[in-house]
Amino acid sequence: MDEKAERAVVKAHVRYVVEEGEYCLPEIGAYVGYGIAALCEEEVVARIADVTTDRALAEAMAERFTRCSLSPIHLKDAVPDLLP
Repeated sequence: MDEKAERAVVKAHVRYVVEEGEYCLPEIGAYVGYGIAALCEEEVVARIADVTTDRALAEAMAERFTRCSLSPIHLKDAVPDLLP
């Protein structure tokens, strides 16, 4: 866990948001992917990029993580659990 994530654990409320990015893989070409970022006092403390190409799924994850007050140190474990 990095220092920012450690501080977020003891700081105020953590909010999760969707981040959009453009990616390219040789096998499939260019595509838009969505990731999840954890914000604490508007500072990114944890991030996973290119989680899914389904924006609705990414938004549902971010909302659930925020609602459940997921600690940023668990983000990398929680994301795969919610993928179809």
